[in-house]
Amino acid sequence: MRKLAGWALLAGSLMAAPRLVTIQDTLYKADGTKFNGVLLIDWRSFQTSDNITVPTQSLVVPVTDGVLRVLLTPTTTAQGSAHYDVRYNSDGRVLFVEQWNVPPSTAVLTLSSVRAGATSPAGATAILIGDVTGLEDELAARPVKGTSFANNRVMVSSASGTIGSAFGSTSDCVRVDGTSTPCGTGSGSSPVFTDGEAPAGAVDGANITYNLAAVPNPATSLALFRNGIIQKQGLDYSLNGGTITFVSAATPQSNDILLANYRLAASAGSLIGSLAAGYAAPQIICSNVGASTNSATPVVLGSCMVPAGFILPGDRFEIRYDFTHAGVTAGFGVEAKWGTTSMMNRTAAAADIAVTGKSEFAASASGGVWSTQSWGTSLTFAASAAATQESAVNGVTVGIYGRMSAITEDTVSLINILVIRYPGTI
Repeated sequence: MRKLAGWALLAGSLMAAPRLVTIQDTLYKADGTKFNGVLLIDWRSFQTSDNITVPTQSLVVPVTDGVLRVLLTPTTTAQGSAHYDVRYNSDGRVLFVEQWNVPPSTAVLTLSSVRAGATSPAGATAILIGDVTGLEDELAARPVKGTSFANNRVMVSSASGTIGSAFGSTSDCVRVDGTSTPCGTGSGSSPVFTDGEAPAGAVDGANITYNLAAVPNPATSLALFRNGIIQKQGLDYSLNGGTITFVSAATPQSNDILLANYRLAASAGSLIGSLAAGYAAPQIICSNVGASTNSATPVVLGSCMVPAGFILPGDRFEIRYDFTHAGVTAGFGVEAKWGTTSMMNRTAAAADIAVTGKSEFAASASGGVWSTQSWGTSLTFAASAAATQESAVNGVTVGIYGRMSAITEDTVSLINILVIRYPGTI
């Protein structure tokens, strides 16, 4: 009985084994010699069509004198996605990687029957985001790079949650909302302090009203001392604007010394602060050297990306560009574009060794108006202006182009591109 039970268990375990498919082929190198090496076959856990679990594992299959023979469980009928990753290893290195999808078969299959697409170099196997557990959720929880992103800038988040960059001069200060302004001016400036001020008023034992030179901002910043002892606001005195009123019980006596320390806004603390407060400063979006070309077709010599959040109705942009010409055998052409709108397009003679120009763009709710002035060594002065409906929803790229008038050894170079934004203010 024990033997019968053992045979029954053995039969049950054999019946539970997955069906296998034989894959057999002869492998050759491109020079006609037979392949020698090993195949490293990896797979992830999957469930066969008859509910047998095949856990994640790998298999090393030797290939001698080109002969490949291996038995594998079918994957095309598996529950869910399943396949084999196969690495071909010869002479101690992985040559290439491919995928196998094995169909059910009672006949012996060749490689052409199981290969799932073209082979790829070693290390080039794509790993899908969904293949890594939890990766998709982790990526979704992270902000993405927006259109205003730029290197070597302070990172700020846009209204849509994308990561952008703060723009302005390298010496500017960045506000909490991501905008920038010269440090020490405007509403984002550092406060001004007044220390050791003697309030104006007779200290005679009867007078209870004294005046400060400015209004403390905030009012709670006032620290009032009487003979070195700090007085409590609301108990010893009251403050109304810049006027201090002592209660009768705390009336300063003759020869008492009153000193006040307090804080106030930059706009009230100095002439420079009062003039600068509330006025937006110009912002340098780009300033850099450009490239050179001797091509007879237009080539981008320099560009500047103006982010969408920096093109608002009322804003004005100033774009400056300077070119030099090396050689005397051919003329050259230069062009400046605001997005797809051509603002300047001039053709200079071979005698011109320098060309310069300035374009401006005044932004409106539906586009804007541009104007341009340009001239050169012998190139006559020219000016033009027009309106454009160029959309700024995704920002605008300012492009500076150059070309030679003919195939030549001469070159045209962009010496500098400068883009300045003048923010609109009310």
